[in-house]
Amino acid sequence: MKRYIINLLGLLFPFVAIAQTDGYDPVNPPNPSWPVADTTTYYKVSCVSIPDGAGSFSGYGERFKGGQSVTVSASTHNDCYFICWKDANGN
Repeated sequence: MKRYIINLLGLLFPFVAIAQTDGYDPVNPPNPSWPVADTTTYYKVSCVSIPDGAGSFSGYGERFKGGQSVTVSASTHNDCYFICWKDANGN
């Protein structure tokens, strides 16, 4: 039995020696092509009526790309009327 193991190792040794030489160059798969990250800046339009329930809005709540035109419309309720639009800073 010992003789068979020695013969088997004698047959396998050349394969190990070949695998460790400089000429051994396995074909490696290339790096996967990952999806390109989306670097676009997005904005979300929020609308609030004061007092609460005095009006409703359409055309907001979605994400929009920076520089994209957005149309938002306002409708009044409960005998209220529209005065102006203001940004988050009150301008």
